[in-house]
Amino acid sequence: MKTKETSITICGHKIKKKFIFVGIGAFILFIAIILIIVKYTFAQDTSEEILMKETKVLKGNLTTGITESGNAALESVSLNYEASTSASKTTNSSTNSNTSTSETGSSSEKSENNSSDTNSNSEGASSTSSQTSESSLPNLVVEKVYVSTGDSVTSGKPIIKVTEDSYKATLNCLNDAISSAQMKVKNAEIVRESNQTAANSTLKENKAKSNLANEEYNNTVAKLAEAVSNAQEKLTETQTSISTYQYNIDNNTYDTEYKVSELKEQMDAKQQEVDKLLKKQENSSKDKAEEIAADLKKAKEELSTLKSNYSKAKTNAEKDLSEAKIKLAELQSNLTSLENALNEAVTEQKEGILEAEATLAQEKITANNASTLYDITMDGIDDDVEDAQENLENAKKDLNNFTELINTNGEILANCSGLVTAINYVAEDEISAGSTIATFGNSENITVTLDIDQEDIASITTESQVNVSFTAYPDVIYTAEVINISTTASSDNSSTVTYPVTIRITGDVSALYEGMTGNATFVTKELTDVVYVSNKAITKDQASSYVKLKKEDGTTEKVEVTTGFSDGSNVEIKDGLIEGDTVMIESQVNKK
Repeated sequence: MKTKETSITICGHKIKKKFIFVGIGAFILFIAIILIIVKYTFAQDTSEEILMKETKVLKGNLTTGITESGNAALESVSLNYEASTSASKTTNSSTNSNTSTSETGSSSEKSENNSSDTNSNSEGASSTSSQTSESSLPNLVVEKVYVSTGDSVTSGKPIIKVTEDSYKATLNCLNDAISSAQMKVKNAEIVRESNQTAANSTLKENKAKSNLANEEYNNTVAKLAEAVSNAQEKLTETQTSISTYQYNIDNNTYDTEYKVSELKEQMDAKQQEVDKLLKKQENSSKDKAEEIAADLKKAKEELSTLKSNYSKAKTNAEKDLSEAKIKLAELQSNLTSLENALNEAVTEQKEGILEAEATLAQEKITANNASTLYDITMDGIDDDVEDAQENLENAKKDLNNFTELINTNGEILANCSGLVTAINYVAEDEISAGSTIATFGNSENITVTLDIDQEDIASITTESQVNVSFTAYPDVIYTAEVINISTTASSDNSSTVTYPVTIRITGDVSALYEGMTGNATFVTKELTDVVYVSNKAITKDQASSYVKLKKEDGTTEKVEVTTGFSDGSNVEIKDGLIEGDTVMIESQVNKK
């Protein structure tokens, strides 16, 4: 049985179907071969190779902080003609009179604005007077200009020469100002001494018056107290006497004093004895009566004596009682006057003390006012002397500034090293005091202003440590100090708020130029004198850290290390390595 062959017409030609299948198979085989070749080639290109790089274990400082970039700028320094706009010319004379110095004028703007005439009197004092006239400080006339804008200068280099006449005229004027200021200091000291003597005398007199017033007050108070005491004493004595007389009268102490009752009892007893003897005599015999007669006689004699004594005692007692009543009446009549005298003495004491206190207070006020007036006077004189001394210092400062600005050849000197950014005068111009002569870019004072994010600005202070590296010198680290932290945000349209911070480069800045780009790091943490290695040398295995340590024979060993602080590029090695060790850094690269 024959197989029937079919054909396909392509572009007018009939092609058998089996040939078509053969062609398709060949095409598929070709594609497969191409894919195998591409795959092989791709596999060869993407294979990786591990490279090893040596790095040393170092010892030094690790720091981290806030880093921003900025451009170096030279400090702008102005060369100014700093001197008073006027000077004084003084003529001195000396006289002996009662009037001391009168002065006017000044050697500086401050003293000119605050100058005043000071007068004081001192008897027999010798005083020095000064006549001062004001004159404007002469302008300096430019003779020649040595430099132009853009020139480089060093500190102390002449940049302008002025005419000899203008130089000498100004120098003389400044010296005259010093002489005038010195005279004013002397005059102010004379016035102060004179016024101090007068003030001391017045103060002494017033203090003496105050002391006398104290003595007079004490004497007055003592006399008033003595008067009251005497009046009280007299009244008390009278009251005591009245009480005594009244008691004696009421109790008839005079009878007791003269024994009137006792004598009467003795007299009555003796009378009874006489009566009994008489009666007994009458009733007795003659013999017995004669015996009784002798006793009777004796008894009568004794009775007579007793009667006489009794009569005298009674008379005396009655006399004393009468006199006591008279004295009592007299004392009682004087009692009211004594009481009034005491009351008057007490009243006079109160009024006298008030008056004495008022007098004393007035004297004390006078003394206190004298002390205050003394202090005010001396303060004023001290101020005048201090002002005069300050004016003298200003005059000396003006001369010193002038001699620093211009040498003896009449040449104005640059006040810093750097570039001339402005020269404000040409030949025949006149330079007046207070004007700016030139401006320099100070090459010895390099600053960089950086914009710090608001999140970081609070971490920066004027005490912050700053490290700076410039693109031109990547291996050199400069130090800097913070000189200004602005509290006003930078004026730009950025959505990020930043604040300008200006730093000054310290140390040798001779290699730096205006506009150089630098990165400044405000150190927030720093470890000093620590062993460290590149972060790339560290491999991690779970919780441990390792490095490949190169041994002396060239082989490597996996060594465990203890790491610490990292600044982002290097890491502190607390244990496991020492300074000078060599470790390997692994890196994978594609084979070519």
